[in-house]
Amino acid sequence: MADLHPFQDLYDAAIRHSAVRITCGRCRHSVVFNLAALWWRFNRNGWNDRFVHVRRRLVCRPCRDQRGVKVRPSLEFGDMAPTDTSLPMPSRGDWAREARRRR
Repeated sequence: MADLHPFQDLYDAAIRHSAVRITCGRCRHSVVFNLAALWWRFNRNGWNDRFVHVRRRLVCRPCRDQRGVKVRPSLEFGDMAPTDTSLPMPSRGDWAREARRRR
């Protein structure tokens, strides 16, 4: 059955799931980020967090660093444990402001 409210952006996904797995189609390297932290990174930098724009910002680091090739990874959402915790989480106040803004 199709989802009645499909994800539009990182914030929509973060409300429903806790993490996103980013997987390279070339080397199969994958990393799991907390969705709220990834959304916060995009928000702080003023980047558009709609999925079309998110995929343009993400590249596979091993492919870029070792081969000099920019490979756009795929995104998979779920409730997984993050493997990369380097991104800071938004504060409760920042999260609440975004929720009020989107009402």
